[in-house]
Amino acid sequence: MNRTEENWTENSRSSGSEKTVETIYFGPLREKTGRDREALVTLASTPRELYREIAARYGFEERVDEIRVAVGEEFCDLDRRLEPDDTVVFLFPFGGG
Repeated sequence: MNRTEENWTENSRSSGSEKTVETIYFGPLREKTGRDREALVTLASTPRELYREIAARYGFEERVDEIRVAVGEEFCDLDRRLEPDDTVVFLFPFGGG
């Protein structure tokens, strides 16, 4: 196990039972991960905790309060409880004009 994997595991021990969630990225997060989606095994119990795990893994500098999150197909609070097989979407608010 390399250091990144060790940090990922250590950061995910804080809560909940292990579950797999599908994570979808948009904007800068997609660019930084180099992918638009991935299945993650996590102990995170909320999108906030999941984002912190992912940020540690990929070195995101964006603060969790700068993003929007949807679980399933609905925008939700960062402290909503995650369930196994949830689809979690992380994106930045954007303006048009």
